[in-house]
Amino acid sequence: MDLNYVMREAKAFARDHIISALDIGDREFQILLEKTLKQLSVYYPHITNHFVIIKRDRIPGSNNRFYINLEEPYEECTVLKCYNVIDFGGVTMYGDAMFKDYFAHQALTDMSSYLVPSMTLQFMPPNEITLYPYNYTWHQTVGRFTIKIGITHKKDLSTLPPQVIMNEFMELFKVNIAETILTFRKYFAQLQTTSGEINLDLQIFEDYYSKKQDVMDKLESKMLKHDNSPRIYVY
Repeated sequence: MDLNYVMREAKAFARDHIISALDIGDREFQILLEKTLKQLSVYYPHITNHFVIIKRDRIPGSNNRFYINLEEPYEECTVLKCYNVIDFGGVTMYGDAMFKDYFAHQALTDMSSYLVPSMTLQFMPPNEITLYPYNYTWHQTVGRFTIKIGITHKKDLSTLPPQVIMNEFMELFKVNIAETILTFRKYFAQLQTTSGEINLDLQIFEDYYSKKQDVMDKLESKMLKHDNSPRIYVY
């Protein structure tokens, strides 16, 4: 399942119900796809680790503020959320460690609490973070640290699971197509041709557009069940 499949399905949905002369073009489909990706990313962000190189990414004139410079393969994406610091200078933050053995986990927690200060992040869109607390020694001797971030999905859909593409993504994509067609068609209830008058049947699009709130509510409900999902609003 790939981008070509999604575009074929979307175009078939639109073209099965309106005449081709009034169809929306490839450029409009691409714009709607990107809009849908941004909306879906609010509820299903792509979560990944990101290296912050202190000397390279530090904001000039500051000590503990840094840019998040996304690199390949995520340079096209937008940062939506920063979750936590995973490691600082190669030392794993104890809050992010996962162990089946409770005692091993506790031992690492005790050791890390002495070696690594508890660190928190403040995210400032579109791509800045502030790291707390500021420690001069650590920041001068450590070359990089790793943070967990949530970003928009890639335009080729490669970061979306197939089941999400089939279900939530396609539902939201069709809602956006229906909304766009209805916005354009509301001025044309009928079409005059050399063969006579054609009534444009837009009922299926009206039906899909009426489902918009249900689709958004479903995504909201699933987001609330996902511990790492950020609450961000895209207009």
